[in-house]
Amino acid sequence: MGEWSTITYLRTADLDHAERAVTALCTGEGYAPLPPGTSAGRDTWLPGPTHVQPLWTTALVPGAGEWTMIMTLPHELLGTRRPGSDRPRLVDLAVVAGCDAFTFDLFDGTAWVLAEANPRGEMALSGFPLDDEWQYFEEPLSEDNADVGFRLLDVREPLRQAGRRGQMSFIDIGELVVGGRYPDEFGPADRPWSRDWLWYNGVQAELQDGRDIPVPGVRVRLFAR
Repeated sequence: MGEWSTITYLRTADLDHAERAVTALCTGEGYAPLPPGTSAGRDTWLPGPTHVQPLWTTALVPGAGEWTMIMTLPHELLGTRRPGSDRPRLVDLAVVAGCDAFTFDLFDGTAWVLAEANPRGEMALSGFPLDDEWQYFEEPLSEDNADVGFRLLDVREPLRQAGRRGQMSFIDIGELVVGGRYPDEFGPADRPWSRDWLWYNGVQAELQDGRDIPVPGVRVRLFAR
């Protein structure tokens, strides 16, 4: 099996602000926040689109500078549209938060998409899909933008360069955002955690299994219909 990664980045260092934006997005679709500390197990998620799931889970991971990382279950929550919408929830998040946002998705180590959004409701997509449909969920991809890279957002040059690396962009972007905030290994002695797991959907795997996430400063929130 190849490598898979789905991470969204919101341009704010204020975790409270990021949480308010995520909460507004979820409650706007009828998902009520559950008390902090609530966990869910693997059998909570059902086959089908995001809006039929009984539970949405988000994890906010602080970066070292201007970005906060967001991981979600379902994985595709921010890449898909709310019913009746003409844009993915990533754009809704950027508008609600008043901040730039982007998602880097890696599919099976062979396909990758960079989705960008800004507070004005604009969006850009680059990269190529896992199949021949040239779609990123409901959004059409253009073969003219098959070379992945930032096209909409004004980001610092190291991040811009990282976004062009293709398959390895998901690691380089993450490392730039955390900026050494987390050591190579951390967590309890009986369940050590590697920083690399941040990039390889390790947070989502822990969420899916209902386990605590030993990432310093992480903020996990559940939302239920």
